[in-house]
Amino acid sequence: MEEDMSSMNLKYQGIALTCLILGVGRIRKHYEGGERTDRDELLNGKPLYRYPAAFSSDGITCMGAGTLDTTSELAPSTFGELYRGIPGQQAEVTVSPNGQYDVRLNVRMESVVPAAKADQK
Repeated sequence: MEEDMSSMNLKYQGIALTCLILGVGRIRKHYEGGERTDRDELLNGKPLYRYPAAFSSDGITCMGAGTLDTTSELAPSTFGELYRGIPGQQAEVTVSPNGQYDVRLNVRMESVVPAAKADQK
């Protein structure tokens, strides 16, 4: 991931972040020299999907909206469902400007599961 001087990177335990899926995902494409290629972006040998999502670290307040990058392939019917990272995995959160008065989040977690299943572990 290329770092921009105007962005901030944070790390969380994956289980600590809740994601509300806001739309259908798509496979991310690899970029080289600022140009998009036909190759899929991979994480640990698996294709990386990008989903629009809103995020919470406490289950009560919203950190913000942005995108979730994960190797988990979520069905289109997951719109409006809550997901969490799994124990032992880390979430990388990038916060960047999205206009004069707004920020955008990008969360990268290898795997996500329905929040109810994560809470039962």
